[in-house]
Amino acid sequence: MRVDVDGRRPGVNESQPGSMTETGDALASFDAWRLCRTAFDPARAAFDESLFALANGSLGVRGGFEECPGDGCFLAAAYAQSPIHYHERLAGFARSTDTRVPVAEGKEIAVYLGEERLDIFDAEWLAFTRTPDLRAGSLHRRLRLRTARGATLEIEAERVVPLGMADILAIRFTLRSIDYAGPLTLVSALRSAGTAQAQGDDPRIGAGSGGRLHCEATQVGDDIAWLHESGRDGDLHVFAAQRHLAGQGLRDDGVERDDDRVAQRFAIDCVPGTAATLEKFVAYVSGPDVEGLHARADVAVTAAYNQGFDRLAALQADAMSAFWRDAGLSVPGDPRVEQALRFNLFHLFLSAGRNGVDGTAAKGLTGEGYEGHCFWDTEAFVLPVMAFVAPEVARAMLAFRHRTLDAARAHARELNYPRGALYPWRTIAGGECSAHYPSGSAAYHINAAVAYAIGLYLDATDDLAFIVEAGAEMLFETARIWPQAGHFDPRRGGAFCIHGVTGPDEYTRWSTTTTTRTGWRSGICSARSRCGSGCAAMRRRRWRRSPHGWTWTRTRSRCGRASPRRHIRATTRMRACSPRTTVSSVNRAGRFRRNPAGIARCCWITTRSPSTAIRSANRPMW
Repeated sequence: MRVDVDGRRPGVNESQPGSMTETGDALASFDAWRLCRTAFDPARAAFDESLFALANGSLGVRGGFEECPGDGCFLAAAYAQSPIHYHERLAGFARSTDTRVPVAEGKEIAVYLGEERLDIFDAEWLAFTRTPDLRAGSLHRRLRLRTARGATLEIEAERVVPLGMADILAIRFTLRSIDYAGPLTLVSALRSAGTAQAQGDDPRIGAGSGGRLHCEATQVGDDIAWLHESGRDGDLHVFAAQRHLAGQGLRDDGVERDDDRVAQRFAIDCVPGTAATLEKFVAYVSGPDVEGLHARADVAVTAAYNQGFDRLAALQADAMSAFWRDAGLSVPGDPRVEQALRFNLFHLFLSAGRNGVDGTAAKGLTGEGYEGHCFWDTEAFVLPVMAFVAPEVARAMLAFRHRTLDAARAHARELNYPRGALYPWRTIAGGECSAHYPSGSAAYHINAAVAYAIGLYLDATDDLAFIVEAGAEMLFETARIWPQAGHFDPRRGGAFCIHGVTGPDEYTRWSTTTTTRTGWRSGICSARSRCGSGCAAMRRRRWRRSPHGWTWTRTRSRCGRASPRRHIRATTRMRACSPRTTVSSVNRAGRFRRNPAGIARCCWITTRSPSTAIRSANRPMW
């Protein structure tokens, strides 16, 4: 491998094309929509593979090179389950963990010059650019090189993972001969994935070593090649199918089939100036039952093939354009900051789960970090962005939490809470996956983060239908944990305190499992319980949706006499995170009144819709 003294390829540099410097002219030519890498550092290869990854919320494809061994493709639905082993297991400790595992590698397009496979790392790189187009949602790469035998070639590759289709990877791969004459073969393969990376000796990691999917079968038809993998003792099946559109001059050159690999070959006789273009389409489908998956893979890959690469890229650009209309930003005078903000929004949007079934992992779909687990990061960091720039994605993220509500209830029972739901610290399928209780299950603030996200989503969208269908249930169930986990402490002026839990900064507090009433947790729990109060008031006063909007049904509530429809009660200040407190009886003057759960001060507010009341109750107290 030929590199210069600082580890970079000779003849290239890190700058934007045009010899970028920090001058005004350079900044004027800086493209804030494209992150352009013009050098390759082998020591940063894994970093760049994450940096240039593409995803669509359920399929993630790392940014490695097509002509090199694969660096990973991932499905949000593909994970292994392993038992967690303890020397001494206590009640409430997680019994098993979920671990994201790679699926069949679909990027591979090997290049053969005659009988010799091209090794780009054994060649001299003459020019190189790799650029994600943030506006279009695609990845572009160009590499000009000279082989050890003196042949000069240019490789151009484009890639998209369309947002609007099933889990599809589309690649257009072009190889141009500058001065090479002779046979050229492109071998496009599906290869069964390897073992997931081991996550080290971190005590929070449940699996000591990575799991994997096992290749069950490979098959090649007239135009389509398939690979079938399975995992979780037969509870997960993944089919990958590939199909190609060969450019002018390329001809079929047979197939290759092994136990864990299937490939289709395309050949051409090159002279200087020859360009060989191959469009590759890969479809992934998964499910618990193998029946029907083969046919679904055929349909998906054929649909992509019929669209063609240009059409798929145009659909992706349209989807991204719609996103940027709501997420547009400008930083006058500092395009580098503007680019950095766009780049982060780009990855947040592509990695967020959007089907209501799959969660949003802490590291998205770019790799295996954190074993692919969802944490409170989803609700605390990602969803607040999506709620304002892509509310349909935020709704899907909350739908995932509602889908796993039964698992959260089961987790609460494991920790000896007879009522309510306690969301796990880290999860894929819904159960707790942390092997270290102090920095896992003891971090109860995940409940507050989920409730916070529901309130923020409602603030941003006024989506009362979601509150009725799912949000209120999650708010009530998470709130029921607080009166069981805490108590009113007379030594603190009657303040409601929660003992034996870990705060959000687990890295500094995980050695002591008795963080008491951290300010962040108490504040967010109180604010979100006030949101639950508004939902409770909405339900008690029998708001109903009609063709003309939300209307009032005159009934007598347990809080007192029937009220005019413009009145709805909301808690404005509370000290106990308790559903009994949030729906406590009060007099119309809004004075303090004691109930079995403690003291709360409530008031009447005038409104024309329940959302106004919930928003009023949802205003944070700090």
